Amino acid sequence: MLSEHKEILQQEKTSLTALLNTVDFPHVLNDLVQQQVISNYMRSDILCQSPQHEQIFLLVDILATSGDKSFDIFYQILKSHGYKTAAALLKPNNIELVEVDDDVDDLLSSRFIGYNHREVTRYEASYRARAVARAKAEKEFRVDNDLRLREKQIRALTAGYEAHLRRRNTGVAGLDIYDKIESVYSDLPTEWPVPERCHSKYYKYIQVNTDTCKDMIQKYNKSSTGHHKQIYKMSAAPRGYVLVINNKNFPANDEGQDMTRHGSDVDVAALQVLFKQLNFTVDVRSDLTAQEMRDLLIEYSQMNHTQYDCFICIIASHGDDDGIMCTDRHTIPHEDVYEYFDHEHCPTLKNKPKIFLIQACFGGKEGRTSGRDSLNTQRSHEGDFFASVCTMPDYQSLRDPVYGSWFLFTWIYVIEKFSHKNHLIDLSTKVINLVQQFGFKDNQTPNTTTWLTKDLYFFPGLYQANNQSNTVE
Repeated sequence: MLSEHKEILQQEKTSLTALLNTVDFPHVLNDLVQQQVISNYMRSDILCQSPQHEQIFLLVDILATSGDKSFDIFYQILKSHGYKTAAALLKPNNIELVEVDDDVDDLLSSRFIGYNHREVTRYEASYRARAVARAKAEKEFRVDNDLRLREKQIRALTAGYEAHLRRRNTGVAGLDIYDKIESVYSDLPTEWPVPERCHSKYYKYIQVNTDTCKDMIQKYNKSSTGHHKQIYKMSAAPRGYVLVINNKNFPANDEGQDMTRHGSDVDVAALQVLFKQLNFTVDVRSDLTAQEMRDLLIEYSQMNHTQYDCFICIIASHGDDDGIMCTDRHTIPHEDVYEYFDHEHCPTLKNKPKIFLIQACFGGKEGRTSGRDSLNTQRSHEGDFFASVCTMPDYQSLRDPVYGSWFLFTWIYVIEKFSHKNHLIDLSTKVINLVQQFGFKDNQTPNTTTWLTKDLYFFPGLYQANNQSNTVE
């Protein structure tokens, strides 16, 4: 699929889901099978998902990895079924597809300087189509038709349109819609990976954003007592331990292939810089056998974490269907790693967030698929676990020998740039979005599972004096 078409699908996934969530979706799938865009097996796999919005999400992911004609076929199918607003999200230049209701049109006219629905350029028509389609998507999601709420949503979803009109009024020409597509992820870089980070020394220039707003300071102050019902306490000094296990050097495999994980040292160096700036104590261990890794995990689970607010474990290694591969070629199941830190085995971390980032292949195939959760449901009743694994079960992850793994490289960037304003789940969403932009043939999708019971903010730049609760002005 063409890169611009894939970008549109990923950026409009949420709005497409909202617009198609109440339609006869199986008919759309049947048409895609008849047009040989998806197979009967894929159709069955999609319909196994529940509820319907999960089916739509999976379809969009599959389409993004399909052939070049898939996008146009999907567009024509939406048109043929009468889903004009959804079709307009894919090709917004076809402005005649959008049936505008009066309140949306009046709202756009009043909010965007220079907007005139009777005299618009092709570029403005594209934005108008996209803005109206998104507004209708929001309307599908919410019964409440409060215009003030919709005004806020539409302004957020159409970021860049007003700026374009201001440029036009001052004589500065706008870009075509396919040159730069506005996204709901408006603060993410337009090019990924960003060129200035694609080298082995990028970690020397990591600088965590500490530009904290008043709202975040208030959240920090309220949560620093440890009794906030919606936000985890994250004010201890240091915050807690970050245990980094990096298995780089492996013996050659049975075919004599070099199994060294080139580039992993860059991951480790960047992780050290990042989490030290976030006021964590970082401990790096390298090239462990299975027994050595188990002993280390037991050691950390038996530590007294009472004075800390969080524990983070990052494991970078080879892997297979059975779990994380150690340097002696024995594996440790992911679930065993998590179990060392449950309430029974690590009581001093009870009710505290436990974060696991695992960079290890989950099988032999390339790309993405739907699959089982990386956390067993036995952990769910305890809560306070978050696990992000680099790829879905049965699929490979990818690593650059110069600047490290796609997965950790992206997590490091997102935490550095956005942890001053976003909680962990939002950070994870940004990571998934960016990892999927690394490539098309070798597409990789992180597998994230969470049983966090509160929002987790890292609060960079906000500290607690003498490990006592204090107010930050």
